[in-house]
Amino acid sequence: MQIVLLGPPGAHTLKLAEKIARTCDLSCISPNAVLDKVATENTELGHIAKEAREHGRSSDELTFAALRHRWSVLQHPTGYLLHDLPQNEHQIELLHNLLAEEDRTVNLVFNLKVDNDALVEQLVGYIQCTRCGTEYNLYTHPPLVDRVCDDCGGRLKQRPADYEETISNRLRLYDIQMAPVLAHYAAQDILTQIPDQGDSVATLWKTVQKHIRHYQAAHA
Repeated sequence: MQIVLLGPPGAHTLKLAEKIARTCDLSCISPNAVLDKVATENTELGHIAKEAREHGRSSDELTFAALRHRWSVLQHPTGYLLHDLPQNEHQIELLHNLLAEEDRTVNLVFNLKVDNDALVEQLVGYIQCTRCGTEYNLYTHPPLVDRVCDDCGGRLKQRPADYEETISNRLRLYDIQMAPVLAHYAAQDILTQIPDQGDSVATLWKTVQKHIRHYQAAHA
């Protein structure tokens, strides 16, 4: 079984991805994690991946070159949980070709739907103590004293002034890139949209589990 889990920046899909993979005995594959691993290798591909990660950009070709490079380690007899993959229309075909080499295909796609305004508030409002690491949010969980940690009195690090514009642009770009991906899987009738209203991983997992069990029963 191959499951795709998608969600916008800040949607905290990683913990849910790990829960699905662990419970369903799947290999959890994240393109960012794979690139980070390859970037530590003293190879030509590793050097290219390291430079790309340092500059915060990676081409589709590099992402899938890294995946193929690591595929023997990532292979799993019962299937894959693909986290944030595919990330655009071109990657749909690249992923299809990669899975087809094992005579596999994507079976289920879950997309966490989060309101962009809520994401901006969450991401822009995030602050953290530089001394003890305690996390706050200016809007939902502010410190008692402005810029001072409640726990240790340390200084709180805040986002730069232009961060709200930066994250808004990232979310708009994400929506544009993901529209054809979601449309593709919706046309195959394997896409499930999951509204995320700040739900816990346990709550989201219950929704996902219901659809997984329905798929497994239908293909038993």
